[in-house]
Parts: sequence; C-alpha cells; structure tokens
Amino acid sequence: VMMYPEEGVPVGHFKDTASLNGRVVLTNLKKNEPILESKLAPIDVKTGGVSAVMDPNKRAMAVKVNEVVGLPGFVQPGDRVDVMATFEDPRAKKKENGGSKEEVTKVVLENTLVLAIDTQMERSAGEEKPTPVKVITLEVSLEEAERLAMAENGGKLRLALRSPLNPEVKKTKGADFKDLMRSHQLIPPPPRGGKPKEQVEVIQGTARKTMKF
Repeated sequence: VMMYPEEGVPVGHFKDTASLNGRVVLTNLKKNEPILESKLAPIDVKTGGVSAVMDPNKRAMAVKVNEVVGLPGFVQPGDRVDVMATFEDPRAKKKENGGSKEEVTKVVLENTLVLAIDTQMERSAGEEKPTPVKVITLEVSLEEAERLAMAENGGKLRLALRSPLNPEVKKTKGADFKDLMRSHQLIPPPPRGGKPKEQVEVIQGTARKTMKF
C-alpha cells in the first residue's frame, strides 16, 4: 500500500488489497508501480497468459518466422505488424523442361496485434546444431486465421512493423520478380527534337505546295 496526496491519486486505483484478490495482471509491473484497473484483466477472467489479453471475439495463432526477418528484437508484444507471404505463384504458367519457379509476395494480414513472442530451438535436416526460430503469436479473426494457416503452409512469412499512428489498411496486388525488375528499369529519355524547319507555301495557279528547308 502506498500513500498519495489527494490531488495525485491515479485514475483506476484500488483502496484496499482485498479488491485485488484473484485478479489477473495484463502487463509486467515494476517495483512501486501503482496497480490500476486498466492493467488488470476483467473480473471474470481467472487465468493469465495470452487468453487474458485477447479480444473475446478473436483467436490467438502462433506462426514461425526467421528471427522476425529484418527486425530482430524490435517487434514486441503489443506492437502491430503486417504479415507477408512469399510463395509459388499459382497463376504462372508452368515452364517447359522444368525451369525456375515464379514466386510472388503478397500481404495476407494487415495491422495485426502481436500478443506474444517466444523462441524455439529447432534442428534442420543435415544440421548438427539447432537454430533459434521465433514464434510469434498474433491476434486474428477466424477468417484471418484461415488465410494465415494457408500462407504459412505454402510459403515463407515475413513481418513488417507498423507505426501505432497509422491504422490504414491498403489492398495490393502483390509483387513478383517482374515487378522488381520493372522498378529498376531506366526510363528512356524523350527523343530529341530537331531544329524546327522553315516552310514556304508555293502557289502556282490553282495548285498549292508546301516546301520545307
């Protein structure tokens, strides 16, 4: 119990410890940090963990990503991310005599809440030492869970960290190797215009003729 001046009592405080019995904390609390209602799960929630912080209408789904590609250590629980998948393009025509596969990268989820992050040690085939693999738990709707499961099964997942100030959702067509190469093509300069030619109109009787010099 801590004493506060009357004008400095934080909103959502508790006046006695009995009111805290059985309550589940949503976030890690630091020493001497006041326990507020906003930092606790609803009274009817009796278990901790991810389920305590979830939207009751959403699901928690864990996916594996390679060290949160490009963002090691920067993505934290409570952040929002976009999920992109790179997979073989089913729309591409199969090349004769084998040939390289055509891949496409597509955003499958946007502005998705990160609930938890964990690290698992896995040993790939042919490797002696296990390597760390990040497991990210995301809060998704049932439809989003279906898309995420399909994307994880058929391709490689990447995360893009979002700014908390930008909740905008955009639809994209995806990007393939052709788009990548097209974005680096040089734009040819406009054709040079020659010096304007002088022209003279010659009239002979009823005939008219234009001559350029």
